[in-house]
Amino acid sequence: MSLSNNFSLDFFDLDGKVAIVTGGNTGIGMAYAEALATAGANLFVTTFDDNIQEVKKNVEALGRKIVFIKGDLTNGEFRNEVVESCLKEYGKIDILVNNAATIRRAPLIEYKSEDWDAVMNINLNAVYY
Repeated sequence: MSLSNNFSLDFFDLDGKVAIVTGGNTGIGMAYAEALATAGANLFVTTFDDNIQEVKKNVEALGRKIVFIKGDLTNGEFRNEVVESCLKEYGKIDILVNNAATIRRAPLIEYKSEDWDAVMNINLNAVYY
């Protein structure tokens, strides 16, 4: 028995699937987006800035569709817009990668409640609500 060179891609075939990737335009999020596209998924990516050219080029080179929506995931209305827009564009959502996150570093004694709220709003509340 021989395994194809693309065994992992054959095993994780996502052809025709739709993935939302939060923060999918840079760093780890871009790696998720490109891996999902390589496996066959079309993408709906949230961003907080206009830095989309690299991931757009890489995903489209794989023959996959990628749509971007810019906004603040701590805003409940924006989170609803993400879901509604993805459903309007693709008709379904198969995969959700909650990648967007933030960190504020400071000694505990100096950690401000505003910093705590900012971290919890993106890292926890945006995922849960």
